[in-house]
Amino acid sequence: MIMAGVSNQMTTQRNPAFFNFVGGDGQVTVAEKRASDRGVAARGTSGVTSGRDRCKRGKACGATCIAGNEDCILDFPEPVQAELRRMAQYVLNRATKEGWAIVPGSEEDIQIGKGVGLLGSQLTRERKYQRGTGKYKKEVTERNFDTTVRGRSRAIAPSEMRDLKANRDKLGNAEFDEKARKALQAEAFSRGVNLDRKSLELIYDSLPVAAKTTFMGSGDPGKGSWYGKDGNGNDVTTLNNGTRDRGIAVLDMYIRQGGRDAYGNSKRVLSPADLDVEHIRPVSKGGLDHPSNWILARSGAQRQRANEELGRWIDKLPDPSNKAAMNKYYSDFAKDQQRKNAAKAAAAAVDPRKLPDADLIKVSPKNLRYMFNRDSFFQTGFYSPAGGTSRPNGAPPVPVSKAYGLVLKHNEGEAKEIRSLTKQIYNKNWFEDGGSTAKMTGDMINLYRQRLPAESFKQIEPQLKKWQAETLSQYPSGPPRVIGGSPSTGKTEKDIMADIDALLKTI
Repeated sequence: MIMAGVSNQMTTQRNPAFFNFVGGDGQVTVAEKRASDRGVAARGTSGVTSGRDRCKRGKACGATCIAGNEDCILDFPEPVQAELRRMAQYVLNRATKEGWAIVPGSEEDIQIGKGVGLLGSQLTRERKYQRGTGKYKKEVTERNFDTTVRGRSRAIAPSEMRDLKANRDKLGNAEFDEKARKALQAEAFSRGVNLDRKSLELIYDSLPVAAKTTFMGSGDPGKGSWYGKDGNGNDVTTLNNGTRDRGIAVLDMYIRQGGRDAYGNSKRVLSPADLDVEHIRPVSKGGLDHPSNWILARSGAQRQRANEELGRWIDKLPDPSNKAAMNKYYSDFAKDQQRKNAAKAAAAAVDPRKLPDADLIKVSPKNLRYMFNRDSFFQTGFYSPAGGTSRPNGAPPVPVSKAYGLVLKHNEGEAKEIRSLTKQIYNKNWFEDGGSTAKMTGDMINLYRQRLPAESFKQIEPQLKKWQAETLSQYPSGPPRVIGGSPSTGKTEKDIMADIDALLKTI
């Protein structure tokens, strides 16, 4: 649903302004709403007709009109009506306070109104669900964007497959070619409204805190991510959580894309929570976490793709016109989900503290995570040597995960300190500072030797020693990438300089 305008003028057929303050507070009485539903002029308490002009739909209630009076705000659910009014009121008050006159019916008025309408129409009120009753409690907890089942689903719908295959070359080329990337962004960003920075800030600041968090957290920001610019105009990438600047940048994309999936042709508007920052060139392959490498894509689909080459991933999808192939795709997908869910449930049902150490270290890190109440240590928080990522979003080495599992079993009180020390040794001392591989692996083994019972360490020691030998063989000169240095090449900055020196000697 598209809004038109935010000026506080009387909404009539001649003025497509968005926000109309009725009786000074923008509220519509029950009598006026009933009258509008009958298509007759509303009457006040004195019985005298209000004299308001009817809109194009024949209503005379004075409620907010939408899209140049083509639609009515009363067609929205009541919570959304309230959010639209609140947001528009905020924008008007801030603009007035800052001496910014929004001219009623102007292009500026209408464009800002479209942005407010797009965001406001996606806001919902979350209510606490009463288990077993099938009802919701009345109290409101927080206003946020709603995540839908469709948005989360990793299964690709037939319409999505048709779009992806139709745009295969355009999407696939964008991952490797800068010109193609810019063309993809230009097409996606032409679907909505392009607002100036001041307007974006007003709309962003009008959102509830939980909704702002959705924008700030899109794309899983961590160290090495983009957070805006400092006072000198330089990119800020040294923080660990989302910022207002990052949130506004994602909001800008959402409004410019019209709330639509950049990878598809559908005109369906998705909630901001259903879309996520997609790095056109994955960060693991040297792409930057920066607006110049961003578009918004449906969360479930882009998470199924993960870091796979986009063109190759699209080629693997079945032909949507082939019924047998489609049935097999969805059948295989359902079976795969069932296997994963069954494995998670089975792992979660096991008490790891009752398992012998020899059996515990045979469990995969993925299942250890569920056995230890979804402890995130097993899943993320470490730099990935294989991908040379610019932020710690990979899993720890497998033997280290299992050693940490033993810590959780025997010394849970020390687990928080040990996980911090583990990341210090691996992420900071080795990966970021370009430290010695021998020292990193030695420090890691000694950490767990000192903190685990002797018999427990004896069980995991062979796996840790094997990992040490393999890591030393693969990275004898240091980590595969120094954060903040050269792009991911599998070599440290020192190695690269040595290669250049050797090359110059041959010329």
